[in-house]
Amino acid sequence: MEKNQKTVEEYVKEVKRLRGYLLIVCVLGLILFIPLMTLYLLNYHIGLLGLFGLFMLVLFSTIRVRKKILQIRTILTMECDPKKYVAINLQLLNKPFYNKTGINNYQKYFQALSDYYAGDLVEMKKNLEDIDFEAGTLDITLQYYNLLGNYYKESNDLEGLKATIDAIRSLKSRKKFPRQIQQFYDSVDTIFYRHYLVLTNDKNALTKLFDFLATEKEMLKKVGLHFEIGKLYLKTATFDQATTHFNYVLEHGGETYYTVYAQKMIHQMNEEEWTNY
Repeated sequence: MEKNQKTVEEYVKEVKRLRGYLLIVCVLGLILFIPLMTLYLLNYHIGLLGLFGLFMLVLFSTIRVRKKILQIRTILTMECDPKKYVAINLQLLNKPFYNKTGINNYQKYFQALSDYYAGDLVEMKKNLEDIDFEAGTLDITLQYYNLLGNYYKESNDLEGLKATIDAIRSLKSRKKFPRQIQQFYDSVDTIFYRHYLVLTNDKNALTKLFDFLATEKEMLKKVGLHFEIGKLYLKTATFDQATTHFNYVLEHGGETYYTVYAQKMIHQMNEEEWTNY
């Protein structure tokens, strides 16, 4: 994917402009709702048309903001540039779109995300521990457990990963589980299953990781899979195959720790010191 040349400031400016339009439309809707509803109740068709127009304005403005947010997410998922992604989102954490708790929680989450992709697990864990997910939304809770599971996987802590899997699956038992985050939940559940395969040294892990790779669309997840496959080949001293997958990581891994560690592993293989890994 061709790297987007827009700067952090340009993205932030665009989102704030679209959010501004949305706020104006919402305020306008609040002002005009009662008069238009009154006209509608008095059997004036203009009242119904006005209400429909306001609804469409709010819907259109909301869709524009959401499309821009999804476009920004591709900076992480397709361009593999967590630094830029985090920098943009930190500047968009403001009222009235987030309350005080939400701002504090997402600040910690995005910093933890940045630490994870920089390979700093210690700082990542510290930031996760400061998240008040009990007072937060279900979305931040899922994000919290997602990063926590990654932490346990990278730390080779199978018990910690099992506990995290149990915790995140217990969320699904809630009576009102939001449909809009079902896809994200499924994605996290799948990622945890992949972590479990690796940490338990499942004899079919390599085959299953290739199965995941065949259907994966996001570049960042592809890079992660190539990284894990490369490490599995490295364990069996299949250097040519390991090098192929690590080279893929070097080419597409962008600003992530995958790239740094893949380079180190290739260097170690060249010096025949691969057993350190």
